[in-house]
Formats: sequence, C-alpha cells, structure tokens
Amino acid sequence: MQLYGINFTIGIIAISIPSIAINSKVFAEQLNNIDSKTFESIKYLNGPKVSSLITLIWNPIIDTFYNFGEYRLECAIRSSVILGLFGIGGIGTSIFLSFQTLNFRELWTYLWGLALLITISKEVFKKIRFKKFNRNISFFLVSIIFMIILFSLSFFLNFFLKNYSLSAQILKNLFNSNSYSISFDFFRLIFETITLSLSSTAIAISFPPILMLIFRNRHGQIFIRSVFFILRLIPPPILIIALLTFNNPSISLAALTLGLHNSGITGKLLFANLRNQDNKDYIAMRSLGVSKRISWIFGLFVKQSKSYLAYCAYRSDIIIRETAILGVIGAIGLGWQLQESLSSFAYGEVLIILIAYSGIAIVGELMNGKIKSTLT
Repeated sequence: MQLYGINFTIGIIAISIPSIAINSKVFAEQLNNIDSKTFESIKYLNGPKVSSLITLIWNPIIDTFYNFGEYRLECAIRSSVILGLFGIGGIGTSIFLSFQTLNFRELWTYLWGLALLITISKEVFKKIRFKKFNRNISFFLVSIIFMIILFSLSFFLNFFLKNYSLSAQILKNLFNSNSYSISFDFFRLIFETITLSLSSTAIAISFPPILMLIFRNRHGQIFIRSVFFILRLIPPPILIIALLTFNNPSISLAALTLGLHNSGITGKLLFANLRNQDNKDYIAMRSLGVSKRISWIFGLFVKQSKSYLAYCAYRSDIIIRETAILGVIGAIGLGWQLQESLSSFAYGEVLIILIAYSGIAIVGELMNGKIKSTLT
C-alpha cells in the first residue's frame, strides 16, 4: 500500500505471498516423508516416470490439502479482515469504521457476519472430498484447481508487468540508497520484538490447558469452545485497538492481544485432540479417588503434551511474523519503525529492518525445528 497505493489487487497479493510460502513448506515436509524406494522400484520396472511420480505424491498432497486447507482458508479470511483495517475494503474496513464511530452494535453485527462466513466456508470445504466422487467429477475438480493455479500465475505476472517501472525504481532506491544510517534505537526495537514474540508464545501455549483445567464439567466445555472461537474470530489488530482506548501502548498489552488470539487456535487443536483421545487412564484414576484436575493432567493432557508443544512450536513461527502488524498498530518493536521508515521513504532503514526481521524469523524457525524434531 505504501509503495503501490490502495487497491484490491494489493490485498490479494499481500495475502497470497505468505500463504504460498507456508503452504510450500508444509507440502515440502510431506513430500520429504515419501519413501523414494517405491519410486525406484517402479523405475526399474520401466514404469512411466511422470505417472509414477504423480501417483506417489498425489495422496500426500491431497491429504495435506484436506487437513491443512481448511485452516489456511480460515486464516485467509481473517487476513482479509486485517487488511480491511488499512483501507483495502471489505468487512474489515466496515469493522474499523464502526469502531471509530463507537457504533458497537454495528461492530458486533459485522463480527457475527464474519463468524458466519468462516463457519459456512469450513462446512463447504468439508463437503469437498475427491475420494468420494467418481472419476469424472474428480477430474473436473482437479481441472478447476489447475485453472485457478494458472489464473493466479497470470494475475501476479500481469500486476508486476503493469507496475514494472515503479517496481524497478523502488528496488533501485532500496539497494542504491546513499544513506544507510540508523536514526532509531535499533537494538532496543529488536529486543522489544523478541520479547513480544516470546511472551505471546508463552500465553498461546499456557492459556488453553489452564482454561481447560479450571472448567472441567460439561457446561464448562461449551464455555471453553465459545471462548476459543471468539478469540479466533476477533483479529489481533481489532482487539489491540479496543484495548488501546483504555491503555497506553506497551509490550505486555501487545503480547496479551497476540497471545490470546493464538491461544484460540492452539486451544481448538488441543480440545479436539483430547476429545478424540482414549480416556481409559482418566477413568481409572477417577475410580481410584484421584481428583478431576489431577486425573485430567496425568490421564489425558500428558498424552497430548508432546504433539501439542510441537504444534505450538510451529505456531510460534507465525507469531514472530505477526509481531509486525501488532507493532504497526501498537507502536512497539520493529513493526512500528518499519511503518515510520516507509512513510519517510528511508529505504536504507527499510532494508536494515527487513534484514533484522528475517534474521529473527530464521533463528526462530531453526530453534523451533529442533524443538519439533525432539518432541516427534
């Protein structure tokens, strides 16, 4: 928006680029788990290489699409709302205008409309199952997906070709800037960003099990699911804007906002896994007179702790990147300075901030990879 202006195309590209990167990482991890010996066996039998490769990777890709696609669709809808806060349009812009005018009844109407949109999209996604369709319908759906991919590629190319001169000028200013001096406290902002990431991750990990430990009855489970849904529903920028009405900008306020939102996502996963888990150990401990909370910890939660922490390690990668948007609104960390440097066209500072953010993200991803490999 700062470079190309406000238009709908920018919103699509802004959501697509990080989603492509995350989806590529997930698909690559699934493909790495494929046994190459099977492909070698087919190759020795003089089977067609292309057909053999497609046969091997088809099931992993489709399974990942089923398991991960619904979640990414929900993330894309929430991202479109966040972009709307910056004037791109859509329901996000309406929510922001309703909040600015203190029209809270209208604000909640838009939020419930967002909830309805997410629910409908999830239900539609669940109905799509290639394995349940016959061959002709499956081929038709695959053809549609392939055409969408081609359209997306042409969409990106068309945009950058139309804005080629502007993009070239931006890159020239970015890499040929004569002034790379830093006019801000660089290390303090890095420390704030790291602190915000760690604090938000700690809240996202600890809040769901604590909430489930407190509310252990049937009505409590309904309450827990409602809390997690609301936390997922309200985007962090909207929540922090509401909190900033009564508070001053601080790391703790931004960490609370980002942590609670992500706890709604981690809590949903933990709740679903615990519900599908065998509870024989829990029943046995309860029959021996052990309290409900102790039985829940050692009879249910302990079994899910490794997989839960492994997912939280993956989630922390996303939290590190989300600190940028919280920094822009919450006036903290590198995110806020990035906006200031862009507004003043200080491309040297922009490049330094981007390198610093990339370094933090890479270090965090490497550490999380070690944690996930240890837990799994």
